[in-house]
Amino acid sequence: MLRLLKRVAWVALLAAGPPAAQAFSLLGPTNSEPWQVNDLGYNLRGDVGGPISIGEDYRRNTPVLYYAFDENFLNYFGSNGVWAVDQAFAIMNNLQPVSSYSADLSEFPLEARRFNQTAGALNLMDLKSETLWILLEQMGLADAIRFTWTLHDRIAGANCPVGNQYLVTKRNLEIVPTALDQLQYSSYVNGVLFSYYIYDYCSAPRGAAPLSEAIEIPVNVPIYANQFAPVSSTRMNPLGMGGYYTGLTRDDMAGLRYLLR
Repeated sequence: MLRLLKRVAWVALLAAGPPAAQAFSLLGPTNSEPWQVNDLGYNLRGDVGGPISIGEDYRRNTPVLYYAFDENFLNYFGSNGVWAVDQAFAIMNNLQPVSSYSADLSEFPLEARRFNQTAGALNLMDLKSETLWILLEQMGLADAIRFTWTLHDRIAGANCPVGNQYLVTKRNLEIVPTALDQLQYSSYVNGVLFSYYIYDYCSAPRGAAPLSEAIEIPVNVPIYANQFAPVSSTRMNPLGMGGYYTGLTRDDMAGLRYLLR
C-alpha cells in the first residue's frame, strides 16, 4: 500500500510539472564591464549597451516622459504612424502598479507574438511593436534570450577553433527571489529552456561580427520557440514582415517590476 501511495504521489508530481520559470536581463553601459568587447559578441551594430549584473542596473525616475514627432516622421508615416506609436505608449501607460500583480505574474502571457497575413504579403512592419521594444530598451531591459548564455573570456588555441577555451556566464535573472531575497540566474525565458553552442570565426569574422559568440538554442521546441520571445528580445529575434505584439509578455513585466519596485 505504501509503495502504491508513493507511486501515485510521484505521478501527481509529474502531472503538476516543474514550476514556471521566467527571466529577464538588465541593460547598462558596456564600459562598466571591461570584458564586454566586440570580439566576444558585445557592442554589435545597433547595441546601446550590454548585460549587467544585478545592482548595476538603472531606471528612469522621471514620473512623466514626453514624446513628439518630427517633420520627417509625420511626412512619411502620417497620422496612422502617430496612432501606432500612441498605441505602444498606451500599453506601457495602462500597466498597473507592479505591487498589484501576483508573484508569478500569471496575469501576463508567455507569448504575445501574432502574424497578419495581409501585412506579411505586403512586406509591412508593425510600427507599434517596433516602438514597444525600443521603449523597453529605454526603460533598462536587455535582450533576455541573447544573454541567457554569454561569453566572458576566450583563450585561443593552437588551431582555432580546436583548443579554444571559453568562460561562459549568464546574465538572465529569474523573476522570483530566493529565500535569501536574491535573484538567481536562469536558463529559461518565458518558460522555454535554452542551451547554447559557441560559434567561432577564429581570425576572419565577416563584417562587424565578433570572433566568438555563444548562440542560444531552445531545448525541445526548435520550431516555435520564437513565438515565446519577449518583446525585449526583438532586436535579435525580429518579428519580420507582418509580425506584431499584442502586448508585453510575462518576462518583460518581470524586468519592469524589478526596475520599478
